[in-house]
Amino acid sequence: MSLKLAWAGPWNTRSAIAAFGRDVTAALARRGHSVEILRTEIGPFLETPALPCDFPVHSMAGMDPHAIVRTYDVVIANLGDHFGYHGALASHLPLLGALAILHDAFMANFCFGWAHHYPDIEAALRAMVSATYGAGAMPPGETYWLELEAMMRRRPMVELFAGDAVGAIVHAGHYRERVTRACPGPVWQLPLSYYDLDVRPPRPHGDSLEIVSIGNVNTNRQIGEVIKAIGGSPLLRARCRYRIIGAIDPAVQQTIHAQMAQSGVTAVEFTGWVSDDTLRALMADVDVICCLRHPVLEGGSGSMIAALLSGRPVLVSDQGVYGELPLGVALKCQPGAEAADVGRHLEALLADRAELLAQGLRGQAYARLVHTPEHYAELLDVALHAVHVEAPARRTARRFGALLGSFGLAEDDPAMASVLSTMTGMLGTPRRS
Repeated sequence: MSLKLAWAGPWNTRSAIAAFGRDVTAALARRGHSVEILRTEIGPFLETPALPCDFPVHSMAGMDPHAIVRTYDVVIANLGDHFGYHGALASHLPLLGALAILHDAFMANFCFGWAHHYPDIEAALRAMVSATYGAGAMPPGETYWLELEAMMRRRPMVELFAGDAVGAIVHAGHYRERVTRACPGPVWQLPLSYYDLDVRPPRPHGDSLEIVSIGNVNTNRQIGEVIKAIGGSPLLRARCRYRIIGAIDPAVQQTIHAQMAQSGVTAVEFTGWVSDDTLRALMADVDVICCLRHPVLEGGSGSMIAALLSGRPVLVSDQGVYGELPLGVALKCQPGAEAADVGRHLEALLADRAELLAQGLRGQAYARLVHTPEHYAELLDVALHAVHVEAPARRTARRFGALLGSFGLAEDDPAMASVLSTMTGMLGTPRRS
């Protein structure tokens, strides 16, 4: 059955989620669906150049959510932890009856940005935390931000958005249970798709290693562990170069420079953000790619998929979506203390160029089989049709639930749980066309 779909998410040339959306929407169109893009950027982020596409593109910020519901069969809400890119969904999501694609397992930065649009920022943050985890989740005197690992464990805030959807997509198992507990509808796990940079095959010969990390340089990317690994081995210090590709905050770069000085490592290059064309050129001589994360904040990882598709060996932390990779696809390292394993893997690859090439080909073959837009669209189709059937009943149930709540009925009262089943029976199943 052909559906009229609203693809709500960022649609600019710098967003990885937009690049994902470009390929998946094209695959959905090839499956017979009609697609329109609702850009969710706000403020100056809406001024970033739009991705070219063949679909109508609208700005969601100025649209009536009730009109959106009337216009489209299913709204697909792409949510990531960047308020500037996804902010138009903040107030719209509870009204849309959307299928939410939760790209990140950590949405605390989104909430922090959202709170700055209220007169009392702290009160807004406390309200969001209480609505998500209960009244005692942020005790008086405790700040919103905790140490990153504690923040991920205690209040990643992804549940706030799962609770406002009628169904959800996750890209790995490590946050599926958390989302399932919060989402009132079904949750599907789909392997993320990402585009192939189409870089040259790796060098067959060489007595050195060119190592790279790709993506915005956040504190959880374990850059320091790679530097520690190189610095801890005379062999690697002499024969490795490390390039860090991605936007970086000056304070983070200063920390990395301190780690370099401590480890005696000097062969490190920072490129800042680069275009895809520049990235392809930089990747031509790369031998090994690092995709280390601690803690893991992402749902899936586009940079990991791009790394695998490049045909290079990929080093990952053995947790989250990275730890869920099958054996032999990537080289796994102990989470939070990756340096020893990084050093061991790099020395082995330096000693055996044939294994370096074979490891890269194993990862590439896996990514080409699993992480494609066509595969994603095929699996997504199942969720789209289920949401199309259930969304009207769930939207009506939400309105009835709000009405019952205004009479003082608690959200966990059994009467609330019976509303959805009653509405589903009354409304029946939409006609197929």
